[in-house]
Amino acid sequence: MDAANFDYRENRIRENKKRRERIVRRQWAMLIASVVVAIMIFIILFLGVGMVLHAQSEKTRFKYYTKITVEAGETLTDIAHKYYSDDFKSIEDYMNEVCSINHFEDSEKLYAGTDIIVPYYSAEYK
Repeated sequence: MDAANFDYRENRIRENKKRRERIVRRQWAMLIASVVVAIMIFIILFLGVGMVLHAQSEKTRFKYYTKITVEAGETLTDIAHKYYSDDFKSIEDYMNEVCSINHFEDSEKLYAGTDIIVPYYSAEYK
């Protein structure tokens, strides 16, 4: 075996070794990237399912309207305290909504026997 052939073979062995090392590095990089993507997908799915389950666990409340007849001596505040729930921002907002629905300009002028519409929330779907 002559020296030139030996050097050629040695160089070829070194080049192949470098090429294999680059391939292995690329494979490791792809493996790590795949694991990172899989973990991110898992986290997104886990959080998404958790949010959906949380949203489903909260009871859905539906807004309804009912007609009531004002009793003698009853005020809008009395009615508001009967039908008000935490679904409304405040009792004043509730009273303003009742006035708006019934086209009242003055909430103090309620007369016995008057039919009015009041909103309320319920978890039952009707």
